[in-house]
This record gives sequence, C-alpha cells and structure tokens, in this order.
Amino acid sequence: MSEGQDQAPIERGYVVTILPTGERVRGEAGQTLFDALRAGGVPVGSACRGEGVCGRCALWVQSDSPLPPPSELERLALRAARAKDGQRLACQLYPQGALTARASYW
Repeated sequence: MSEGQDQAPIERGYVVTILPTGERVRGEAGQTLFDALRAGGVPVGSACRGEGVCGRCALWVQSDSPLPPPSELERLALRAARAKDGQRLACQLYPQGALTARASYW
C-alpha cells in the first residue's frame, strides 16, 4: 500500500497490519481474514483448508472497531485447539474494519 492510501477511509473492505513486521494486507468486504492474508502472501496455518475445525489459523487480533462475536463452530475449534485468550480463527473471522494480527509462527 502506498503512503497516501494509509489514511484514506476504507469504504469496502479492511486493512490488516501484520505484527511484528508492520506489513499491511487489504481484505475485501465479506472476505475472511484467512483468505485476505493468504491472498496477500502471508502464510497462515491450516490443516482443514479454512473450514474452521483444526484451529491452526488461530491468531491474536485487535481492532478499534468491534469484531463480530465468534460463532459456535469457532468457539468449539478454539477450545479444542487450546487457543489463548484473544485469539480468533482467521478462517471464521470477517473483519469490518482495520485490525492488527499476530501469530506465534510469524
């Protein structure tokens, strides 16, 4: 993303800032965080190809805008994967605004 675009309002989609690198990836409205990261060339763990059952795509995410609550499927997968507080499944999260994401393997 160019410098001038960082401050422009995002009418459709969202921007993910990857920690610790600071790299930014744009996601489209209605696109999961998993798909946006992969499209942006960011590796995301997965054994279920984004179906929400393996828990390997669990990331720590923070956003100034409210995140949608986890679905029952996501809650079960997070519990089974023994995810830490603040982690969400990238394959089940549909961000609605700018956010930061961090994985233990980045």
